Amino acid sequence: MTDRVAIVGAGVLGSAIGWQAARAGFDVTLIDPKPGQGASAGSLAWLNASFAEDPVYNRLRLDSMALWRELLEAHPDLPVSFPGAILWNDRDEDLAALTGPAPDQQQGARALDADGARALDPGLVNTPERAVHAPFDGYGEPAQICRWFLDRAVASGARILAARVSELTRSGDLWNVQTETEDIATERVVLAAGTDLAGLMAKLGLAISMANKAGISVRTDATPARVSHILSTPEGDLWQGPDGRFLIAASPAQEETAGKAADRVLRQLANILGTSEGLTPETVIERLRPIPADGRPAIGPVGSAGLYAVTTHSGMTLAPVIAEMVTAELRGVPDPRLDPYRPGRPALQPEAP
Repeated sequence: MTDRVAIVGAGVLGSAIGWQAARAGFDVTLIDPKPGQGASAGSLAWLNASFAEDPVYNRLRLDSMALWRELLEAHPDLPVSFPGAILWNDRDEDLAALTGPAPDQQQGARALDADGARALDPGLVNTPERAVHAPFDGYGEPAQICRWFLDRAVASGARILAARVSELTRSGDLWNVQTETEDIATERVVLAAGTDLAGLMAKLGLAISMANKAGISVRTDATPARVSHILSTPEGDLWQGPDGRFLIAASPAQEETAGKAADRVLRQLANILGTSEGLTPETVIERLRPIPADGRPAIGPVGSAGLYAVTTHSGMTLAPVIAEMVTAELRGVPDPRLDPYRPGRPALQPEAP
């Protein structure tokens, strides 16, 4: 009999794992009350390896960026593009790190002054004195990316169950996944449930320390102003789609409402563009973003045999490489790239009361 895998969570990580696992011959069921509509749908879907403070982690991001490009070459309908990014913030040392002594870590990033930034992207009217150009960064519509992976998973034989998991129990060699509509017996369970991960693990007597953070995504009306790059600024990160609408991701300040945070980032964008025309919010979405306590991925076996957890902040960027590694491990082939990111590491163990 084909080994069964129940994947709890059908955001970008669960969907990508579901696709790869189904392609590898597993009998896959993806379980999510609203497939593709959780934290992933509120993402900016900025695909990048622009941050080099941790060379090991950055190498993993570079591996995933290479897989994104391979996927796009093999599947031209993949809804992503790679226009590059212009980054700036208030800390010169952060910018210097991006163009430091290991250029392979930053995918050809180079320093820019204000004139260089305007020359690269004439849509930028007011530019910073110091910025960095990351030429290989990409983006996509987050909901479309999730839908793309879900469609590929189904085409490869996976089943989608739109239901909420109420209980996980172990009986003999099998897991029983209880949902509001049906129970599923399976050899393996992958918990890719984003901000619900810690709660699901707690029901099994397991713990993982998370630092989930509130974030907003703002979709604007169409504006005549045009920028051709992803922008990473002190107030938020953003890109402009072909229809002229911007998608902006930002973090509300303490006690700042989502609406006030949206107004703040739109004022900054108007300053960058030299116009506020069209910069009215069409939608403002507030969601918790899953972030392990130390900011790094948490991926690997937990608890009883056949139970596996997957969570990370940069789910969009890392989805292809995580799907590849997790599928290999489901087949019994450990991936050494995951050794620093096991869920049982000390940094993710909650302190005793």
